[in-house]
Amino acid sequence: MIIYIRDKVLNYLLKSEAINETDDDIDYYKYGIEIIISSFLNIFWILLIGILFKSLLESMVFLGCFVPLRQFTGGYHAETYFKCNLYLALSFTMILAVFKAFNDYGNLYSDLSMVLFSLIIIISECPVENKNKDLTADQKRRSKSITVIMCLIFSLIAILLRINSIKIGAIIIYTLTLIAILVIVATIKIIRKKRA
Repeated sequence: MIIYIRDKVLNYLLKSEAINETDDDIDYYKYGIEIIISSFLNIFWILLIGILFKSLLESMVFLGCFVPLRQFTGGYHAETYFKCNLYLALSFTMILAVFKAFNDYGNLYSDLSMVLFSLIIIISECPVENKNKDLTADQKRRSKSITVIMCLIFSLIAILLRINSIKIGAIIIYTLTLIAILVIVATIKIIRKKRA
């Protein structure tokens, strides 16, 4: 489906002469269009899951934390857009299930432990490079700085919410933990490739 929509958009851009017909330009626009479509699908699925489970606020908080952080942290990327959409939808569904099942049992110590775990992993390992997105040394430093600032802000907000018994803070904590896990998985894959 993504490829079909991408080709329709690309053909329109070529026919209207909005882009050049060089192989490099076409490849560049193909990838960009695919990313945009996949991103919209991811947002759609998360919001739909939120609506279906009467958790629209939780889905918006998840997206508000996940999307900007993943832009700078990197981490595991699925091999296909279908798997990417599926894994993200499943991950959010699991976060939502944990939130609904255990939110009343959480305490400040477990919240702080998860935040600390996430911060250590994310700050020490990020940004994790993607084969489709090589970073210069300057881009790495910039991504690292932005990652550290955003992680600290999200962590502080989450802990303050939890201290004040506002349950939605747990969604931020679980999202940070998910991002840390994705960073670990990507780092393990990179180490395995280097050894092979």
